[in-house]
Amino acid sequence: MDRRRQNRTDESTTSDLSITDSLKGLVLSTFGEAVGFYIFGDEEQRSARPETILNRMLSTKSAISTHSSLAEVYQRAHDDAASRVFAQIGSGQCGTVFALKGTTSVIKIPNTTAKREELRLDFLTHKRVYDSFAAASQIRENIHIPRAIGWVSPTTTAFWQAKKELFPADVVTPNFGLISEHIFPVPMPVREAIVDALLPKAIKDNKAQFLGKAENKDCLIRIYLGRRKDTRKMDPSSVRLRNFPLHVNEMERLGLDVAAYAKVMAQALAFMHWRAGVDANDVEFVMGSTPEVVGQPTYEQLEECDIYTMADYYKFDFEHRSVGMWLLDFNQCQKFQHSAAGMKKLVEGFWFNDPYYPRPNATSREDQQLWEVFERHYLEVSAELTEDKHGPRDFIQGVVEMGKARAGSLFG
Repeated sequence: MDRRRQNRTDESTTSDLSITDSLKGLVLSTFGEAVGFYIFGDEEQRSARPETILNRMLSTKSAISTHSSLAEVYQRAHDDAASRVFAQIGSGQCGTVFALKGTTSVIKIPNTTAKREELRLDFLTHKRVYDSFAAASQIRENIHIPRAIGWVSPTTTAFWQAKKELFPADVVTPNFGLISEHIFPVPMPVREAIVDALLPKAIKDNKAQFLGKAENKDCLIRIYLGRRKDTRKMDPSSVRLRNFPLHVNEMERLGLDVAAYAKVMAQALAFMHWRAGVDANDVEFVMGSTPEVVGQPTYEQLEECDIYTMADYYKFDFEHRSVGMWLLDFNQCQKFQHSAAGMKKLVEGFWFNDPYYPRPNATSREDQQLWEVFERHYLEVSAELTEDKHGPRDFIQGVVEMGKARAGSLFG
């Protein structure tokens, strides 16, 4: 068995959460045989069609080598701590995200003083959701959540003394900050395959220039099971790889198992509702990557180290990254009451979001079947997580009814 796969297997057996065998079966059967770890070799990569690369890299937990400028910068910074600085990689209505080059950590800093409390609630909800998933190792076989690492304030002296000078000069520091795991963009070979297989011809003809733009390097792929659209027919000037939307018909064309993705989303939504107790408002489901960890020292080797030399045994390889599905963005999530008002929040959390989930009231048979998969799996998993016999079904019914009321939406 591949060493990395063995490590994952060993980790999964140490979960301290006792869950039912039926729930374990529901979760582990989602991707069937596809839960294995696939390594896309350099030779295979060079000869593969772009559609094959996307099918392989987006179907399984897969690893691929990449020699992009981003990977090189991070690898250099990892090997030479003196070159580590914070670089902005994203910004939202609540905060701005900075990545510490050469590491797997990011920090979100509030955009204004008025956003400090919102950022605190973001961290608390993130931690709540992370802990609820982390306690059930089986669901982590299918989806990742960025690790909630910690929280700093202006009075966290040790942090700011060490990190203040690493931020851009225009960033207000010391400050409050949410520290979490960095979801890396999909590797360059996957971005190149997106251009070749899914984008307009005008972009393909200027591929190197397009891929060289900053907005096309931070590429997370949004999984849109609730929308059909052909990106090849879009105005090339409006196409970006940052938060790239992969629509359900494009997934079908690539031969991806859309039913498996529907099951993963159903599992995640059920866990957020009935394990974490939040409404899942405005969360995102994306494909992203993480660097491979090189080195698995024994306990005896680590025991001989101090807190500094222990790190020498662990090296992050940014030029070999694994691709998987991630759940993120919890700053709009709220806890809900088991009442009519609480159920309304759950239903609105489903609809007032990008079209990640399959939609009820679909007009095509393919979309109807996908909704049926999502509905059935959500109800089955929810039944294992809560003693509330009516809540999960009331949620599904509410989603269907709101879908009918939104008759003018995508699927009518």
